[in-house]
Amino acid sequence: MDPENMQGFNAKQSQKALFKVMPIFTIRDKEINATPYSAAFDSEADIALIQMAETDSFECWNNISLGAWRVIQDRYQQTLVMLGANLKDKATIMDRFPSGLSGQQQGRALLLRYALGLSRTIDRQLLPLQAPELQQLLPAEYQLQKH
Repeated sequence: MDPENMQGFNAKQSQKALFKVMPIFTIRDKEINATPYSAAFDSEADIALIQMAETDSFECWNNISLGAWRVIQDRYQQTLVMLGANLKDKATIMDRFPSGLSGQQQGRALLLRYALGLSRTIDRQLLPLQAPELQQLLPAEYQLQKH
């Protein structure tokens, strides 16, 4: 993507764009908040977010469980808090998106950016098992050796 066709967002602009997707949660607020949070729904939430990206619509979320809704809503709220903590620094660009996206598209893109990555950790127990000889060691896992 050509950098000249990208629009930069500071924390306030990103937060404002994310507010555009808030109604998808508020219409289910009572049911979602009555559902206890459980990481057991992380995978379903991830799949729902990916489907939303593929369809550019929230319609695919009509059949997801309340547990997945709760996970997505918690990630959404964490993102709003993180952006809120960065509101003082008006000059820092937090996000960049192609120019010309609608407000809804900006909000969905930000939801995907933060709810699927960046601040999340990976539960390695959910990853497929691999043969030990095929696993690569990360530099931090190498033992230091004296020379």
